[in-house]
Amino acid sequence: MSITPITSHVIAAKDRLFEQFKGVASIEALVEAFVGEVQVLENLFGQICADRGIESAVGVQLDLLGDIVGQARLGTDDDTYRQRIKVRIIQNLSEGEPERVIQVYRFLLNATTVFYGELHPASVFLVGAGSVPPGQEASLVENIQRILPVTVTLAYIAHADPERPFKYAGIQPIGRGYGSIYDVTVGGKYASLY
Repeated sequence: MSITPITSHVIAAKDRLFEQFKGVASIEALVEAFVGEVQVLENLFGQICADRGIESAVGVQLDLLGDIVGQARLGTDDDTYRQRIKVRIIQNLSEGEPERVIQVYRFLLNATTVFYGELHPASVFLVGAGSVPPGQEASLVENIQRILPVTVTLAYIAHADPERPFKYAGIQPIGRGYGSIYDVTVGGKYASLY
């Protein structure tokens, strides 16, 4: 939700005066004095809202947002913590729907495409084009598992190079096959599996 600040309280108040009071200097000065203070408050509250939004909050303000959603900072910098707060919000809203699982996968891996599949009995897998930041593999699996219903397990997560994913003919809609013996750079790259 975005709040649009009103920057014209004084002008609006003067426009609302009865016609016989418009242009009377003493009346307009009185309106400016009273409504000018309303404008100061509007500007102040607008700045407070802007500074405490998830995209702009830093330091203690970000810690407060993390406390609200139940995400501890754990010594991370503001950008990493902001990302963890966003993931926690999705997890808190989740009821195990595949759409939420895909949403977190897309968010964490900056994935362009995602394939969600189910395996018997009661497990799922995700395959997509994106990249896992180094050292974040365990965190990725934990974050995805946290969204799934308690009785559903995460079988595996795979991610392919978004520029050159590998595919077998006819199975996946995007990707490249094997390279050529004359030029190995033309083929696709295998996915990483977690």
